[in-house]
Amino acid sequence: MQQAKEEKEELRRQKEEAYQHRMQYWAALAGQQENSRGQSPKKKRSLGFGKTTGSTSSLSSTVSISAVAAEDPNVVALAHIKDLDPSVMEVAWLSSWHRKAKQDHIFAKALLRFGSLYVGDFHARDKSFDGLGELIYANGGRYVGQWKNNHRHGKGIYQSADGYEYVGDWLDGRKHGAGIQTLPSGERYVGYFEDGKMHGAGVFYAANGDLYEGQFQDNHLNGFGKFKKVTGDRYVGNTVGGLASGVGTVSTADGEVYKGHWDKDFRHGSGVCFYPNGAIYSGGWWRGRWNGNGIYVSSEGIKYIGEFSKGKQHGKGKLLFDNGDVFDGHFIHGVAEGSGKTKGTYRFYDSGNMYIGDWVANKRHGHGTYTFVGGSSYTGSFVNDHAEGRGVMTYPNGNTYKGDFMNAEKHGEGVYRWRDGSVYQGPFEHGLIRGYGKIVYATGHTYEGQWHDNKKHGNGKFTYRNGDIYDGEWRADRRHGFGTFTWNPSTPQQESYEGMLDDERRHGRGTYRYADGTVYCGDWVNGKRDGMGTFTWPNGDVYNGQFVDEMQHGFGSFFCASTGDTYEGEWVMNVREGHGKILYASGKVFEGTFHEGRRHGTGIMTYSNGNSYHGVWNRDLKQGGGRYVLHVANGDDADGGQEGKSRESLNLRVFGY
Repeated sequence: MQQAKEEKEELRRQKEEAYQHRMQYWAALAGQQENSRGQSPKKKRSLGFGKTTGSTSSLSSTVSISAVAAEDPNVVALAHIKDLDPSVMEVAWLSSWHRKAKQDHIFAKALLRFGSLYVGDFHARDKSFDGLGELIYANGGRYVGQWKNNHRHGKGIYQSADGYEYVGDWLDGRKHGAGIQTLPSGERYVGYFEDGKMHGAGVFYAANGDLYEGQFQDNHLNGFGKFKKVTGDRYVGNTVGGLASGVGTVSTADGEVYKGHWDKDFRHGSGVCFYPNGAIYSGGWWRGRWNGNGIYVSSEGIKYIGEFSKGKQHGKGKLLFDNGDVFDGHFIHGVAEGSGKTKGTYRFYDSGNMYIGDWVANKRHGHGTYTFVGGSSYTGSFVNDHAEGRGVMTYPNGNTYKGDFMNAEKHGEGVYRWRDGSVYQGPFEHGLIRGYGKIVYATGHTYEGQWHDNKKHGNGKFTYRNGDIYDGEWRADRRHGFGTFTWNPSTPQQESYEGMLDDERRHGRGTYRYADGTVYCGDWVNGKRDGMGTFTWPNGDVYNGQFVDEMQHGFGSFFCASTGDTYEGEWVMNVREGHGKILYASGKVFEGTFHEGRRHGTGIMTYSNGNSYHGVWNRDLKQGGGRYVLHVANGDDADGGQEGKSRESLNLRVFGY
């Protein structure tokens, strides 16, 4: 603590002594100035500060000042000019400096007003610094070099207290000629100066490592030059006011290269730019962005030729894609936009298809026409690149569709016309006829009903040109399920079928009504009566039983309306064949064997009174002997003898078809 206190006291004492010495300096100067008042202007003066002592040498006038200065330990030590490093000064004349012998030049050491100190040649007659000298400024600055008429003139070095340094040529106190200037920030300039400013050829080293080599004017980069940034970016070209202007080339560290015109550090005018990803732009620029007419080729090979604005495609232009597709239209802020007079055209290279119409945000949107190379074309509404809304589709075969679209497919209500004149009107779904619709065929046939995937499916009514009608179920364009088929409706020849169908044929249960009044109600197989059924004739005859291949076959009953008789038994191909029974209207009953529709073989005839005959029949006639069985009141049967020939017979009508 004691040592620190002593050091602090010593420092205070030295500062006090220095202050007292400075007071002596100014007192001495003031005394000389007072004595000089009223003297003849022809008498010589010392450095312009006071009256001479009469000595022939003006050096004697500075003795008192120099003596005082020599005693002051705070005066900056004087440098020997001849000992300065010529390589730093870059002026060879310093190493061969010698004192001038002329009487009007002296070597002086003087402390100037405000504390500046000069040591060097002095022109006594002109009372000015002239020759070689060093000036140490009160603010800490320092100049070593040549002087003329109190101005730095010739070769010299100036250093400021804050680290600024200039080494080079001077003219009338200003930097002029070749020199090196170093700023406190670390920036350095090597080149030519004019009137104190960087002017002419030079090299500028920025504090961050950037370098400029080229022309300067009024302290600014001006003219042709090369600029190298520490980041690796390079510029070669013209500059104005420190900014790239005129023609120049820039190469960035990431590989981008621009060659063309500049204005105030902006790419401006015409130029070409090669981008790191392989893209190329050639054309007009405005304040660093694409503008005017130009050509842009993307890294994928897509080429745009047309107008640009603010760095984007804007106006009329053409896009050539790498796959050969071509778009010719208008752009707004980089995207295809246009309608009406500004509509665009897109040609597909692979397919040959073409679109002409409105565009929004690079997509077909609005009204347009899409033409297929095969001859089909669509004209109508587009939404987000797809046909959507109302439109008309024309096919190469002459067919047309007019109606709703969704996602480029027929979807909604529409009318489809075939070249042959057929017309469908109704709903579509995803390009296919679906729902309830009506078709009128060119032949005159009509169908109205349900559809699925372009086929009649579900319930529907088909009306033939001749008036025939089918009303019922459909499956995959064929009559299938329950339905009614009417032939020659509302005419004497009308026939109808009502029942089940399978793949266009009557199959299952159904009723067929013939034009003559005959009715069949029963089973059908593959379009034919087959299975159990009832056949009713207009005269009242009825068959109820089995059918095979359109014929009564198997077991069945037949009622004859004209006689009232009924046959129950076996049938073969529409004929009674085998075992059967006839119930006569008179009450008799015959049960036995039949052949070719007649009683043939053994049988029993039971009469209404209960008596019966057991015997053999041949073609409806009793043959040979037989046995009668008589019915008596007590319930016993009595056998009778042989009966004579019998002529009884039963003729039954069997309907064949």
